[in-house]
Amino acid sequence: MVRRRNDRIRILFENLGYEFKVLGNIHKPVVIVGDGLMLSLYIQNFYLHVLDEPKPNGKVIHTIKLNFQSINDMDLLMELRSHLIKSKHKLCYKLKLANTDPAYYLAGYNKLNVGPNEIQYPVMSNQGYKIYFDKDKAESVRDGKVLTEYSAKYPHVKFEVVQCEGHDLNDYVLPTSN
Repeated sequence: MVRRRNDRIRILFENLGYEFKVLGNIHKPVVIVGDGLMLSLYIQNFYLHVLDEPKPNGKVIHTIKLNFQSINDMDLLMELRSHLIKSKHKLCYKLKLANTDPAYYLAGYNKLNVGPNEIQYPVMSNQGYKIYFDKDKAESVRDGKVLTEYSAKYPHVKFEVVQCEGHDLNDYVLPTSN
């Protein structure tokens, strides 16, 4: 049931023409557009609710049922898109490897010596990096054991919390139907 709903979320945003990712808990998915713009919406059962601003203060301004008829109806998609454009959305954060050009960001961790002598080290990438929904979480990861130990071992390696780039939802063009 959850997988079917989440597949419909993907189809909906593909039909809107957005470059997007669906992240977070499968029961409470979060939709990220572009580099890290978290859309102000939530999904409850098979309904997508658009909020006027990010949670916890956002009020529902539009609802669409996630059925095949509505997620493929161009008029309903245009209406949904206009509500998404009017809403305020939240920019996410990422951890940047300082002084790199092009920029590299924390994408995950690798392990050496699995077991009691396990050593974790960061993996950096300019694509597919980790996104943090709030600055406090990004800072706690930066200040956590793995990255601080790595920076202590390699003093020239520093990590900084940076805000993801914003995207104007008007810049995305709806795909034309055949």
